[in-house]
Amino acid sequence: MKKEQLINLHSILHKLEEPYKEVFTLRNFAELSFKKIGEIFGKSDE
Repeated sequence: MKKEQLINLHSILHKLEEPYKEVFTLRNFAELSFKKIGEIFGKSDE
């Protein structure tokens, strides 16, 4: 990513409310599956 894109992404992430910020972080940086993220938050995929 270009520096400008990274700055924009950081700005957007900073504005996200929980739990959206945490879900994004777990999915994209920790590379967890949506199923695992659901388990963490006590949600099922059903």
